[in-house]
Amino acid sequence: NRDHRRSGEDDRRRGERESQAPPDLETTIRGLTEVAPDREIARILNLLRLTTASGKTWLPHRVARFRQQHHLPAFNAAAYQQKGLVNLKQAAEILGLEPMTIYRLLKANLLTGRQVIRYAPWAIAKEQLHHPSVQKAVAALKAGRANPLTQNAHNPNQLTLA
Repeated sequence: NRDHRRSGEDDRRRGERESQAPPDLETTIRGLTEVAPDREIARILNLLRLTTASGKTWLPHRVARFRQQHHLPAFNAAAYQQKGLVNLKQAAEILGLEPMTIYRLLKANLLTGRQVIRYAPWAIAKEQLHHPSVQKAVAALKAGRANPLTQNAHNPNQLTLA
């Protein structure tokens, strides 16, 4: 007997979900599958405080189920490499710098990359790491010369990399 319900309440059956995922969640997860495996996607979604449709935190198997339900592909590391992309850590290894320095190069627009959403891995074109302007900035950093990341155009005593 359902007389105890208030009028206008849902007629949900047992096991049905009350809420739906936000409409942009599918787009977000679609973008993340291009740069990260399910374990990393779950970590990112939790950092963003996004929950599943039933209000639960994300776990790798929940990401996998969401992908399957929305016909989204899993992350493919070989395809990622085939596109000529590297993440922040890989870029740091290639250039012989710390990951934080690569992040600062990105923020200073000396290096360009793409980040699907906050906390997601950066996708950087590997060919960009060999660009003369990037190589010049890296050489300056390694030599301890004028730091291209902290230079101040308003200070005449600071050098500018050309």
